[in-house]
Amino acid sequence: MLTVFSKSAKIFFTDRLEVLSVVKRRKENGLHYMRLTRSEPRVTVRHDGEISIFDITGYFTEDSAEGISAAYDQSANATKILLRFDRHSFITSSGFGVIVKLIWKTRNRGQVLRVAHPSNQMRQVFDIIGLSQSIDIFASEEIALTDF
Repeated sequence: MLTVFSKSAKIFFTDRLEVLSVVKRRKENGLHYMRLTRSEPRVTVRHDGEISIFDITGYFTEDSAEGISAAYDQSANATKILLRFDRHSFITSSGFGVIVKLIWKTRNRGQVLRVAHPSNQMRQVFDIIGLSQSIDIFASEEIALTDF
């Protein structure tokens, strides 16, 4: 849990910043308090012809591997897979490991894997660790689908 409070434009964090959702707000002595929790990871699948789109929201970690595996099992007949991140999603190093495993699975099946809509921070990490050399990354779902 993380407590955030604000007076005027100043915001103080009692723990490191992560993707969180507000579960309670209150005001005391001119300060605004918010009780926050991590957003649970969620992967849902949509199909657009031969393309499977994995909509990923929340805090993407090794715990997301089960959701990605289930989504991938639903996409056995797809020739193209798009990982579409919610702009507020966050990914850990172990979450990137889940993506690396997915890259190998898709390559073994002859499928094409793309990423769409990562946050700026996520995009920078893709570049730093070299994943952007292995898979194409697009600013939006529309651009990624057009480029397939």
